[in-house]
Amino acid sequence: MTGFSNPASLAATGLSGAGTGLSALFPILQGSTAASNEIASGKGSFWSGIMSSEQSQLAADYADLKATQTDTFMRQRTAGALSNINAVLANTGTTDNSPSNWAVRNNFEARSDQARARMDLNYRMQATQDRNASTLYMLSGMNAMNIANQNANRDMLSGLLGGAGSLLKGVSGLFSVDATGKPTPFAASE
Repeated sequence: MTGFSNPASLAATGLSGAGTGLSALFPILQGSTAASNEIASGKGSFWSGIMSSEQSQLAADYADLKATQTDTFMRQRTAGALSNINAVLANTGTTDNSPSNWAVRNNFEARSDQARARMDLNYRMQATQDRNASTLYMLSGMNAMNIANQNANRDMLSGLLGGAGSLLKGVSGLFSVDATGKPTPFAASE
């Protein structure tokens, strides 16, 4: 009696085929789950990078505003101080065009301008640093997402190949070879 005519052999073959299908499904599901986890992790890193980028951009905008406000305040303060210097010099009875009056005014104005320029430069440099950090955070988030997608693709492929390997291994067990080396479906049963 051959494998197809024996009902017990046919039932065993069906169960073996079902088991083969289920054993092939497990690596595919593992790969799919790992891929989903990679993508979720990548999305988290991506949005974290976006949030950090936005915070750095806000800090840069604040530093620019602070630089402008400081520049305006220091110009107004210098103008007020020069007015006070002129009032003091006028009370002393000196002429407005005397070289010593101009020396005092010019010295004060030069020092004020240097201080204002330093403060402005410090804020502008902070703004530039914050903008650079913003770009870095954005690129870091995008890179994390790209790596997660690559890893997810790798996990899916690994699962599919593992499933295909299990399926081929199971199918190969369904066939036997006769005395001449010719493959025959199902082993001959008595």
